[in-house]
Amino acid sequence: RRKRGHGGGGPLEATRIHPESYMFANKIASDALELEEGEDTLKRAMHPSQLHNLDDLDLDQYAAKLRSADFGKKFIILEDIRRELGDPFGDHRETDYVKISGRVDQDDQPLPSWELNTEEIFNLLTGESMINGQSTLKNTVQHVKVQKVLRRQVREDQHPGPDDGQPYKCICRLESGLMGLLDQDNFADTDHDKDVFKATVQEGQVLSCVVIEIKYAEFSVDLSYKATDRAKFEHVAAKKEDKKKRGTQYMRRTIVHPMFKNITRAQALEHLKDEDPGEFVIRPSSKGLNQLTATRKVFANTFHDLVIMMEEQQNPMALGKKLIIDGASFEDLDELIIGYLEPMAVLDRKMIEHEKFCIDSPQDIHQKLKMDKSVKTGTTPYLFGFSAQYPGNFTLYWIPGTKTVTEEQVRVVPKGFRFRKQEHQSMNKMIAWFKTNARASSNQVQLPGRAAPPPQQQQGHAPPPPMQAPMRQSGGAYPQQQQQPPPPAYAPPPPGGRGPMPAAAGGWVPGAVQPPPQMGGWPGQGGAPPQPPPGQPGWGQPGGGPMPPNLAPGQPPQGGWAQGPPVGGPGGGW
Repeated sequence: RRKRGHGGGGPLEATRIHPESYMFANKIASDALELEEGEDTLKRAMHPSQLHNLDDLDLDQYAAKLRSADFGKKFIILEDIRRELGDPFGDHRETDYVKISGRVDQDDQPLPSWELNTEEIFNLLTGESMINGQSTLKNTVQHVKVQKVLRRQVREDQHPGPDDGQPYKCICRLESGLMGLLDQDNFADTDHDKDVFKATVQEGQVLSCVVIEIKYAEFSVDLSYKATDRAKFEHVAAKKEDKKKRGTQYMRRTIVHPMFKNITRAQALEHLKDEDPGEFVIRPSSKGLNQLTATRKVFANTFHDLVIMMEEQQNPMALGKKLIIDGASFEDLDELIIGYLEPMAVLDRKMIEHEKFCIDSPQDIHQKLKMDKSVKTGTTPYLFGFSAQYPGNFTLYWIPGTKTVTEEQVRVVPKGFRFRKQEHQSMNKMIAWFKTNARASSNQVQLPGRAAPPPQQQQGHAPPPPMQAPMRQSGGAYPQQQQQPPPPAYAPPPPGGRGPMPAAAGGWVPGAVQPPPQMGGWPGQGGAPPQPPPGQPGWGQPGGGPMPPNLAPGQPPQGGWAQGPPVGGPGGGW
């Protein structure tokens, strides 16, 4: 191996000048001394007595010649070569570090930016850090092991005293390997407790002490075993531990996508706080490694979390090849965003911008509807608002009667609005469907072709044989029914019994067999409405009064419902 200074570059081997720039270094040395190029010229130029010749060179002119000769811009390189010839391997960085960073050493002397002070060295070796100028180790409860107990010794020229042989200092070792010093002043709060500690402490014992001071240069800490210190900082430690448990409870995922971030929900809300409604972020889920969560902003302070299930993962931290959200399957995050999240943002905006949407609280919406009802008694007022029960969803508020406000949930899905287990492509279609089916139950919407049950049933009237639901006549009474045999799909008669026997009128023979199962119509009446008692007029419509003739089930009368839904306007109701 060649020694430095005796390689192919001669004296330049002892510098940081790149071999590709040796020709420029030789030229600089030759021009400075006005001698021919060579190793001797380089050695003389690098001698301390000749450095002033290097400073007299006009490197600007030399750099201009090199640039005109297609060598490129070389002025900075020439400056570095001249500096390196005068001070090989010298550090020429800025020395006024106090003005730059204000960093000083333990003697308050300016500290270069590339040098570490004692605190930084301590933190790097112990794994601690500085927060607001204080180490995270200070004021923490640490489990320490007593390495040695120092006791007072009796000198031969002194008389024995009460403290002879008593501990006055304990040298301990922290779990991190640091040495800790427990002085007798910090054994306990009272003299009695100090005496108890001195009598019981022994080498090898494990104590819970508080770090009250850090000696960075000595790599040691001062400890306290006082009950007051331990109680105060154990409480702080417990609060920090609880906060830590409530904080990040997810594992970072190796997912690369511009809309995915390894953040918590609180951080996601902070990230979306100043974003426009419709923006979202996909983040890890704390419920499992096979789940992600899409947190999207619906309105100013309204956010919606969606669970994304992952299947066919290459490893627990990777993105699955199959993503499932609300029953819909996607191959990657881009497809999920385009096919699910972006359409929902569009529908959210349409809901919020609708004339019937109100951003007020549920209590304020209730008051508005009641006020509209009191002013326009013949209408059915309704409004849409944010759901207080399900954040990110919406609620339909309306008054079906006179005072009570009914709330029904409306959920946005990629294909429209889901209301009463049915999806509607637009707000107008959903509102029109709602007006037609407003009086139906939110859990079981009345199907076309099924009559609505009467307000009450007469007690003591036997149910008639099974038949189709009849049409009501103008007098409000049911016409005389013609009985029909059941379809063959009904179950056969029980063993020993007779099958259905058609009577002269085409009905059932009484007592021959149990009626077939109910297929709709009136509950408990075999599918048909009950017949009125003899000598009494027929059933009227639910609101009283005659029913128009030839009325199809589910079709409103020409005169309108007693409390029916006519075409609505922006006045708050129909």
